[in-house]
Amino acid sequence: MNKEVLLKDGSTLIIRPFEEKDAEDAVAYMHTVCAETTFLSYEAGEFAFTVEQERAFIKSLENAPHSCILGGFVNGVLVANTNIQGQTKARLKHTCAIGISVQKAFWGLGVGSALLTEVIERAKAGGVKVVHLTVNADNERAISLYKKFGFELAGTHKGELFINGEYIDMLAMDLHL
Repeated sequence: MNKEVLLKDGSTLIIRPFEEKDAEDAVAYMHTVCAETTFLSYEAGEFAFTVEQERAFIKSLENAPHSCILGGFVNGVLVANTNIQGQTKARLKHTCAIGISVQKAFWGLGVGSALLTEVIERAKAGGVKVVHLTVNADNERAISLYKKFGFELAGTHKGELFINGEYIDMLAMDLHL
C-alpha cells in the first residue's frame, strides 16, 4: 500500500514497501547516503551488499513477522528508507528494531517524520509493544525527531563508534506503544 505525503518544499513523497525490483536502487542509495554523512554505521564505500543480497534481504522481510522495508520516493527517485525488524523468539516478539536514513538533500523537509509515522503505525498494527533504535549521540536532529515521537533514552553505549579519529557514543532509544 502506497502512502503520499506532501513535503515542506511542495514535493510529494511516496512511501511504499520495497519490492525485489528496487534492489539495485537500494544499493546505490546506500552508497550515496553512507558517503554524505557520519550518522550511519557504514563509512563511505563500506556498504557491501550486492544487488542479489539486497534482493534476498527484501524478500526475507516479506514474510517475517512485524518486519518490512519501506522506501521514500520523490519523482520516482529513492530518497529515504526505513526498516522494521521484528523478533521471532517468544520472549521478544513484542519488540522490534527500526532503522532509518534520509538522503541529505531531503533533510528538514518532513521525510523522516513521514517514514517514522508509517513504520510506527505498522509496528502497532502488528501488535508490537516496544520499538528500539540506536542513534549517534551527536546526531541532534535525529534525536530531537525521535523524542518528538515519544522515544526515550534507554541507555548509552560509550565510545561505540570511531569516526574521524574520535570515539562517539551511541544512544539506545525506546518507544513504548
